[in-house]
Order: sequence, then structure tokens, then C-alpha cells
Amino acid sequence: MEQILTSHIFPNDDNVKVADEGNSEIQQFYAGGTVFVTGATGFLGKLLVEKLLRTCRGVRRIYVLVRSKKELSEEERIVKLFDEPVFDEIKRNYRDAFEKVRVLPGDMLLPNLGMSEADREILRQEVNFIFHVGATVRFDENLRVSTYINVRATWDLLRLAQQAPNLRVFIHVSTAFIVPMLQHTQEKRYEPKISAENLIHLVETMEPEQLDKITPGLIGEWPNTYTFTKVIAEDVIIRKAEGLRYAIVRPSLVISTSREPVPGWVDNFMGITGLVIGLELGLLHVAMGNYYRVVDAVPADYVINNTLAVGWYTEVKGIDSIYNYVSSVQKPLTADLGDRLIQKSMANCPTIHQFWHKFKIVTQSKLTFAMAHFLFHVLIGYIVDFINVVNGKKPFATKKIKRAKVRVDMVNYFVQKEATFSNNNTQLVWKTLTSKDKQLFFFDMGSHSWEDYSVTYGPGLRVYLLKDPMETIPKAKRRQLKLKVVHYTLASVLILIIYFLLRFLLSKLLF
Repeated sequence: MEQILTSHIFPNDDNVKVADEGNSEIQQFYAGGTVFVTGATGFLGKLLVEKLLRTCRGVRRIYVLVRSKKELSEEERIVKLFDEPVFDEIKRNYRDAFEKVRVLPGDMLLPNLGMSEADREILRQEVNFIFHVGATVRFDENLRVSTYINVRATWDLLRLAQQAPNLRVFIHVSTAFIVPMLQHTQEKRYEPKISAENLIHLVETMEPEQLDKITPGLIGEWPNTYTFTKVIAEDVIIRKAEGLRYAIVRPSLVISTSREPVPGWVDNFMGITGLVIGLELGLLHVAMGNYYRVVDAVPADYVINNTLAVGWYTEVKGIDSIYNYVSSVQKPLTADLGDRLIQKSMANCPTIHQFWHKFKIVTQSKLTFAMAHFLFHVLIGYIVDFINVVNGKKPFATKKIKRAKVRVDMVNYFVQKEATFSNNNTQLVWKTLTSKDKQLFFFDMGSHSWEDYSVTYGPGLRVYLLKDPMETIPKAKRRQLKLKVVHYTLASVLILIIYFLLRFLLSKLLF
């Protein structure tokens, strides 16, 4: 069933800007077309819908797959989504754009994406472009859920696409870490350890306890179920997309937006963002890694621009291909440089949510990490919770620290391992664009400036992710100073205690 979103966002207004589609080949390519987007409520999905509405305003209709969640219906989730800052420019300037968005209820965990036959028929008759962005990106997800969402849903959507006579391009968003155990990843197909057919049969027939037990051996060299199922999903497309024009886009670690629709926007704690937030809040103080190792990360808005350009390129050139969207080839970012830029970016905008004084220890030694983790994470958590209990407050520190460490552990593999990539296909797409499209759909990492990017990175985390308005900066600076005094006072007391304890023990042993 279709659900139209119009007056839920704002009343009718005649003062709406008119789209200028002139001289842009990509705008003209999508003009008049019907788009279907999975994962529209996710980080990249939101940006994709926003970019289509704001820049490709000639698009006729955008269908989005949405499932109900936490007592919110599918339509209520989209209405809530459109209230986010990322859609502010559209609400200011193109107020009729939301009329193009229609919800198709579904759930990628279910067969046929949980869609009704009536909605599937709508797509068969109308859809011209499919952007399959939806996936479970939890690295620690159980294999059954990862398989259903990342593999079976992809295959079911592919079958539906093959029944749509007017479909022009099928775009699948994957990950650059498709084979993370390899030193170098090319823009080519990689053989999965097991076929989609066999994996789906396995998870559908095996008991959950048995499946969990064999998962480590089944995924083998792959570090988690996410990358394991994503390579299988790619294989399904490459093997089964007969009669379709398709492309696979592989972004590396996706971080906040660089330019549009607002610089520094991010809405989740996944990947590097979780690590940075943990360190900036003083929840985390110890990290495994090498400061001189290159960390491959890309701004989210560049990923979306690249994806839309690839859709155009795929049909215009008649080429089905794979595109690694990475930064390390043209604009490498070392952990050391990234850390310095983040510190500079956050220096003048500390957050009121800071938990403890910020300091960090980076080590490559597992023993050092374990000792420092106990001293600076576990012990500090217990001390803070003890103080809270004494003051009649609810303990929270140990739980927060554990949650932050889980996020870090999930991304540690990718931060510690320095991989290299090929991105010739991606660079070729950029070189093919007209000057107008390069302006409207910028994604050239070669001319990207990490220094310029960092200016809005810290404030973006503060405002958009931590929901901490800039007006609280004076209060946050006072809290920062207080935490610093408490930290160094406690450290001095602990050093004195250790000193006198050692002195006492030595006096007993020597005399």
C-alpha cells in the first residue's frame, strides 16, 4: 500500500524554488524517473533521498522501503526522519519535494523484503532506478540475521528488478572491506567461501545454537559476519543479474559529511565515529593502533554523489562494474594526522557531555592495552559509579564504558590493518563528468582537503550526534576544567599511595 507524505511535514506554500536541470547530464538522466531506495532511514539512505530531492528535482517519484519500529508506523518513521537537520534546506526552499516520497512497508529480514504483492507490482510497473543501500552494518550481528538482510534480501530484490521492464540501473552499495584479510583490494569480483544458495539453505534449516557454534569456522578469515555476507551479496548480483544493468559501489569507512547538505552531519556512532566520540568524551583512554598507519575513510556526501554518478555512468557507457570509493589512493590520512586535526577541531567546542578528562594511550602491545584498559577504563568506571552511589545517584559509568569499548572493538580490525585499494574505475567516472556535474555531484578525493574538512568535523559531532548546542560551550569549558582538576588530583593521590606502599614494603623486606 502506498502512503503519501505531504502535509505531515508542512502546509502548502507557493513560494517554492524551481529546479534548473540545464547542462547537467546526471540531473537529466534521473529526470522523470521513478526511484526505489532500500535503507532510506539509515545514514547513507537519508543522504541519498535528500540529494535526489534537492539536486535531482526532476525525479518523478521516490519509493522508500521502511519497516515499523518501536511503536512508530512506517509513515511516522519517515515523518520523523524528515524532521532531521539534513532535510532543512529542502524544507526552506523546495517544500513540495516531499510529495514525491512514498512509503512501501517492508522488512529486509523477511522473504521478498516483507513487501506485499501489491507494492511489488507497483515497483514492477514503475521503477526505473533501484538503489540498494539497506543492510545490517553491525559487525557482531548473528549469521542468520546478516544472511537474511544482506544476502537473501539482495537476491529477492534482484529477482524483482528482473521483472521490471522499465528498470534502467540497479545500484548496490557494498563495502571496500569486502575481503579485509587481503593486503590489496581491486575493483573486481572476489570468490566467496560459500554460495548464497548454500548459505541461505544452511541458516534456514539449522538450529540457532548450532549455527552460532559453527559461525567462526564458517566465516573463516573474514573478521565478522558483515564482511562475510557482503561478499556473498556481491557474488549474487554478479552471477544472477542477467538482463540487468548493474553497478556495485564500495565505500570504505564512512564518516560525517564534508560539504552538503550541511557540513559535519552524522547520525550514528558506527565505525571511526564511535572511537572518536569515546575518546572525546573521556569514556575511552586506551586504543590499539599505529599512529603512522593510513586509515581509509570517506565523507558520506561524497559517497552519495559518487553513487548517483555511477548510476548515470553505468547506463551511458553500458558497463556493469565495481567501484571502490576510497581515500587512501589519492588523499591518504594517517592516524597521527587525523588525531591532530580532530584535537584542533574539538579544542574550541568541548561538549557538556564530557565524562572524564581526555587523555589517551595508543599501543600495539596487547598486554599494555589490557593493563591500561583495566586501570583507565574499568577502574575509573567503578570510581565514578561509587561516587554516584554515595551521592544517591544511579550508577552509569561502567555500562557506558563497556558500550563504548564494544564499538571500538568492532572497528579496531579495520583501523589497525593498513590495506591498499585500486580505484581506477571510480577515477574514470569522475574524469567523465561535465564541469556542471563535477560541481553538483562532487566526489573527487584527489582535491579533497582533510584540513578543511576537520573545521566542521568536531562541531558536527557535538551538535548533530551529541545533540549539544553551541550555546553550552562556556558551561562545557568549565566542566572540562573541573574534570581536569579532578583527574590530576586523583592521579596524584594514587601515585602517593603507591609510593608510600612501596616504601613500606621495601622497609619490611630490607630491615
